[in-house]
Amino acid sequence: PSVARDIAALEAAGSVRRVRGRVVGVDSDATRSPPDRLAVALSGRSCLTAEWVVVCTGPSPRIADRRDPLIEVLLRQGTARAGWGGWGLDVDGDGRVVDAAGTPNGSIHAIGPLRIGAEWESIAIPELRRQAAHIAERLARQLHR
Repeated sequence: PSVARDIAALEAAGSVRRVRGRVVGVDSDATRSPPDRLAVALSGRSCLTAEWVVVCTGPSPRIADRRDPLIEVLLRQGTARAGWGGWGLDVDGDGRVVDAAGTPNGSIHAIGPLRIGAEWESIAIPELRRQAAHIAERLARQLHR
C-alpha cells in the first residue's frame, strides 16, 4: 500500500507513466542526448523516451523460446544476457538486467518469470509483489535524491 501511494504520487507529478503495449524496438545508444534515456517503440504508437523500463511480461522460462521484440533486441544488442541455463534474463540482486559484459543496467529492471534464471522463486504473487516493491522503492529513492 505505501509503495502504491508512492507510485500514484509519482504518476500525479508526471515522473512515472505506465504504458501498455507491445514493444517493437528499443534503442539504448549511449551517444544520444541525454545518454541515460532509452527510446522505446510500441506498436501503433510513436516512440517513447524513458529513463527506466520495467519488464513485466509473461511466463516462458527459456528466453530463447520467447517471441518478444523487446527481449530479442536487448539480447541482440548485448544490453541483456540470458540467465543461468538460458532461463529468463540475468539480473542482479536489485532486479537490474545484466548486460553481455556482466554489468547491471540501472535503467532496465525485470520482474517475475524473467528472473527465473537468477531467482527461482519468481512466479508466485508474494514474490512478484516483493520484486515490484523493491524496484519501486529503489527508483523512488533515485527520484528523490
